[in-house]
Amino acid sequence: MTDDDAAAPPDWLALSTWKKLYTLEKLALAEGNTAFQGLGEAVTASSDWRAFNDDDSMLEKDLPGGWDNRFNAFQRLLVVKSLRENFLQLAVRRFVAEELGRTYVLSPPFDLAGCFKDSQKTTPLIFVLSAGADPTDALLKLARDNEYLDRLQFVSLGQGQGEKAENLIHIGRQSGDWVCLQNCHLANSWMPALERIQELQDPNTIDDMYRLWLTSMPSSSFPVPVLQGGIKITNEPPKGLRANLSRTFQEITPDIYEGCSKSREFKKTALWLSFFPRCDS
Repeated sequence: MTDDDAAAPPDWLALSTWKKLYTLEKLALAEGNTAFQGLGEAVTASSDWRAFNDDDSMLEKDLPGGWDNRFNAFQRLLVVKSLRENFLQLAVRRFVAEELGRTYVLSPPFDLAGCFKDSQKTTPLIFVLSAGADPTDALLKLARDNEYLDRLQFVSLGQGQGEKAENLIHIGRQSGDWVCLQNCHLANSWMPALERIQELQDPNTIDDMYRLWLTSMPSSSFPVPVLQGGIKITNEPPKGLRANLSRTFQEITPDIYEGCSKSREFKKTALWLSFFPRCDS
């Protein structure tokens, strides 16, 4: 393929896409890699490439003309990106799943109890908030399961709440209560004080059951040492039908699932509702 060929795409292919394919072939040949050699001519000569390019299920299809046999997974990813860049995110997930395993593309189940077991009295547990996900109910459930509901103290940070938050931390360290400081991103001016409180803490004077829970949207004002020294937790809303079904039935305990007086109706309703997008906000 010559430089002139890059300006003469097939009539069904955008010039920008044609130039991307041309660049792939040119750069690969410059490195001594012949995997892409002849790709431009193949795309021009075969109508199968047009059908492949227009297919919204292209990620599930083989490349036309046996080109899948010439490419490794990453090279195939480059071709898909060149043709349909809107599929890049899905193509990357597929690539990671094939090369490293599906474990790396599936969000792990939200396990707040496990995070609590891994924590220590000096380690803050930090909820990184995302749209549509509120960890409050999960924290209340954890406190209830540990018979700590009456010893879970909340304060929503904002103007004038810094002193109250500091007092709760001081009391909680002595009594072993849990303290949850909500919306740290709204208290930019108090974040240096939070950093100082954590840096000056003395483990020998803190009750073993004390825990500090923090919730915050991503914010440049959140103290980096606190973030680095804490356990980061995120609970993004499930994406896709499979994730939605999984999250729904993870949260329904056997007692709830089997305890309804109208068992058949409840189970059918729970199943059908899990098909709808969740909104936890």
